[in-house]
Formats: sequence, C-alpha cells, structure tokens
Amino acid sequence: MLVSLPMQDFFEQMSKQPPPGGGSAAAAAGLMGVSLVQMAVAISEKHLTGCKSGVSEEFTVELAAIHQSLLKLIDQDAKVLAEVLPIISAPCNSEVNDLETYNNAVRLAIEVPLEIARCSQRVLEIGKTLLEHCVEHVIGDLTFGLLSCHNAVSGALLMVALNLPLLHDQEIISDIKRQVSSLKNHSENLITEIKAVVYIKDTYTVLNN
Repeated sequence: MLVSLPMQDFFEQMSKQPPPGGGSAAAAAGLMGVSLVQMAVAISEKHLTGCKSGVSEEFTVELAAIHQSLLKLIDQDAKVLAEVLPIISAPCNSEVNDLETYNNAVRLAIEVPLEIARCSQRVLEIGKTLLEHCVEHVIGDLTFGLLSCHNAVSGALLMVALNLPLLHDQEIISDIKRQVSSLKNHSENLITEIKAVVYIKDTYTVLNN
C-alpha cells in the first residue's frame, strides 16, 4: 500500500513510471489540505468556547471521514491505474478489449478522480464556513489547507479530462462533462471567496495584490 510507505519512498515511487500517477497525487494534495483544516479546527477548539466552538464541532466528524476517504483514494487510484493501463493499451483486436470491458475500465479511471475532486471540494465548502470561527493564528494554516484542496480538485479534474476522450459512450461523456464543469466552477468560486476573506486581514494584506 502506498499510504504505508515512508514519505521519501512514496515520492520516489511517484517519480518513476506510474502507478502512482496524477490521481494519487491529487488525493495526496487533498489529504494534506484536509489535515491542515483539521489541525486548525483542533487548535481553535482549545482556544474558543461557546457558540464559535460549536460551529467547528459540527464538521469534525465529516472532516475525519473525508480524511479517511482521501487516504484510501491514494491507493485506489493507483490500483485502478494498474488495472486499466493494460486494457486501454491493448490492441483493438485483443480479446481483453471488447467494448464493454474497455468502457468499464475507462469509467473506473474517471470515477476515482471525480470522487477525489468531490471530497476535496467539500473541504473547501467547510473551510469557507470555518474561516469565521477559527482563531487568527491558524488562519494561514487553514487557508493553505484550502488552497491545497483546490489544487486537488484541479489535479483530479485534469485526470478526468485526460481519460474522457477514451470513453465510447456519448451519454456518459455528456454527464461527466456536466460534473466536471460544476466541480470546476464551484471550486473556483469557493477559493476566490476564501482568498477575498483572508487577504483583507491585516496579516495577509501583503498578498492582496
């Protein structure tokens, strides 16, 4: 399992021929992001009491679940990539390459990064709310985590776009394109709104250019 490797070995393996590839990298970026958000929540809960603390507690369980999902998706994407590459690389007349098997393989290679994007986008949604309820000295960590999750969405959607032309089902292609457009637009709106809130704070006005 990739997630059980020491960090140095994980990135050494990624620097070679895939798997792991971009999907696992996107999940890892999302995992780093949600971990920073969890840290910001945990520190804030130690310093705040009353209703402010209660708001962050609402998301603690959900963030922990997303953390576990992204952790699993690092390995899941690598596993799918290892299974899919021989299928999509096989000659057209190969027995392994009947249309149904081929389409199912490609759909799986698309669905995993889509799930990575969904998980990471949800962290952006939660994080936008948490900006108003976290202590000031963790806002930088929180925002960095959210920027990482935005990159995770972008990276995951790049992997979807890469695999989409391989699919031979126009109805499914149209549906996936709608999902990609929705995820892309919503995540971009969220990170723009998040940066607008953070960069007007005295500490971060140097970034507001």
